[in-house]
Amino acid sequence: MEYKICPICDQKMTKPHYCDHCRQRIRNPLTIDVNYYLNERHPDTEHDCSFHDYNDPAYNMQQETWQPSRQTMSDQSAGQTAPNQTARQVVPNQPRRTASNRPARQVVPNQPRKAATVKKSFGSGERAALLISIIIIFVVATAIISVFFSLFSAMQMRTPDGGALSFYPSEDSFGGFLEQLTLGTDEDYEEGNYENRELDEADVIAAGVNCNSYGHFHVTKEEMADELLAFLADMGYSVESEDTFTSNTEDSYGYTSFNRYDSFYFNSRTSMEIHSDTATGQLHSVNISWTGADKTIQIAEKIIAIFRDSGDWSLSEADTAAWLDDLKNRLAKLEYEDVTPEELSHSVYVFVSSYESDGYYISFSNWGN
Repeated sequence: MEYKICPICDQKMTKPHYCDHCRQRIRNPLTIDVNYYLNERHPDTEHDCSFHDYNDPAYNMQQETWQPSRQTMSDQSAGQTAPNQTARQVVPNQPRRTASNRPARQVVPNQPRKAATVKKSFGSGERAALLISIIIIFVVATAIISVFFSLFSAMQMRTPDGGALSFYPSEDSFGGFLEQLTLGTDEDYEEGNYENRELDEADVIAAGVNCNSYGHFHVTKEEMADELLAFLADMGYSVESEDTFTSNTEDSYGYTSFNRYDSFYFNSRTSMEIHSDTATGQLHSVNISWTGADKTIQIAEKIIAIFRDSGDWSLSEADTAAWLDDLKNRLAKLEYEDVTPEELSHSVYVFVSSYESDGYYISFSNWGN
């Protein structure tokens, strides 16, 4: 015979797809096929079993005559007798109660629900307010730091001797300057007191002292102009026009700027400028605007040769050649970039930029005094 077993509670199911024990709807119950009765009553139609068949009169009479209790059986197995034990009445297995004959559950009225504990959390509005507060704090902190850096830069630019401030200045160089500085009240720093006056060119030349706002090469403007113009003439370039002007100033803090600009124009797209000190003629910088990468590098190589002869270019010829080859390969891709060789980073500054139609600009300047 086949039994349907609930896969949840392992009890026999009396309905095809519903378990009375766990009260669950079972779609696929387990099915087993057995040929014995274990702890359950035989059907009324079967009378072959004298042990389980409670409908047999002889069996019932035997049970009424002697029905030992569980304690009596255990005592007999231990070799003892229990004369005063009463026989336990054996009741045949009863059919399992179903949902229809089970006692009704006691219905308890609904109790008032406990108030749920609400855990406070940040809403979208609170998060937005917090984010705005953080941004405001960051902006204020950035502004304060910028003010301090601006103040330090102003102090560095305004030292009486014109030199840069160190982080560990001496008392003579920096202490006296701080004693004179009263933020916002000293008349030397009030608006309108700063002066940048023009100097007479003749007076500057007569003094014969270099300015302190630019670096100076050993080579002079005459030496650079003579050699470079002769080299360009050999390349087939002749000067179509030239221009010269000077600007000589000194400000309230002792900074002097003596500038002479000699510009040479070969055609509408090629030119050269020699920037020198008005007082001594020492070169500040030399700048060329030329077309064609090969010709531009060729002129730059000549400028470097002039610098090497005057002791202003210390990089070896082999390293210089390798640097120029690399510069030539990258020339068309450079836009306003510093290409100074690392070995010369504290003495010479080389600036390069390319522009449309194969045009290039190269500037050689001096960093020091």
